[in-house]
Amino acid sequence: MKTIVFIINSNHSISSLNQRIIDACEQQSEFKTKTYFTKYPKHAFEIAKQEASENTNVIVAVGGDGTIHETLNGILSVHSHQSLLAILPNGTGNDFMRTRQHFKSPEQFNHAVLSNKHESIDIGKITSSSAIQYFINIADIGFGGAVVNTLTKQRKIVGGKFAYSLAILKTFFTYKKTVLKISAPGFIYESATFMAIFCNGSIFGSGLTIHPDAKVNDGQLNLVIIGNISLLDYLRYLPNLKKGIFIHHPEVHYLEYNEITVESQTPQWTETDGEIATNENIKVTLIPNCIEVLTP
Repeated sequence: MKTIVFIINSNHSISSLNQRIIDACEQQSEFKTKTYFTKYPKHAFEIAKQEASENTNVIVAVGGDGTIHETLNGILSVHSHQSLLAILPNGTGNDFMRTRQHFKSPEQFNHAVLSNKHESIDIGKITSSSAIQYFINIADIGFGGAVVNTLTKQRKIVGGKFAYSLAILKTFFTYKKTVLKISAPGFIYESATFMAIFCNGSIFGSGLTIHPDAKVNDGQLNLVIIGNISLLDYLRYLPNLKKGIFIHHPEVHYLEYNEITVESQTPQWTETDGEIATNENIKVTLIPNCIEVLTP
């Protein structure tokens, strides 16, 4: 018998398709299912950690990028786990799933579970002096981290896509670039930096393609450095990010390194999959084929 756990972000109504998938699993005699609704921040992490320690066959994140992030970190906190991660997108941004195949029917999901259909994907790892965080999609330090920090503070007041736009607007008027020292084997960059982005996936920020060639299963971590650009520069090239076009600008650099360290003169926030991670110096590494993900 296959064991399946659904971890549902209670801040969003469940889509009709996702509800039908959950209902069908509950009625399937070959499955033993449990359903949890998150009640507070990091609750998905706690549930996933507990279920992974019990070697639940499939742990399903039903939500957006934040729910996926917490579920992933909960699973990976159990080193000897045998659980598959599955994703039913049900959030606001759903950036990670924009380039992934979705389950289109209960039958397709059931077949994937019964046939153990999965794919190995790479995972990024952020290490600071106080914590370790894993990311499945994208992490960044600088402006993006500052935006997420602002967003986290205002979540109790404003929600939805408007909240993200408001956080960007607020941060534009308060954020000050600082000098980042970014080091990798045979490479050092030290300059005033708007943002450094570590790409396992390609899309972040509610639909912005920051690195068109990034893939979660190619064994490579893509680094994008956006250096000493102005607000006008950012606005000018924003359409490129929305269309998935590389930016040609002397202060924008596309690189590939699977081990990167970042040091800052002043504390800078790092975000991972849209969640605040740390404001300390960081080391970023890629772990190839780190987790198995259920696929259609």
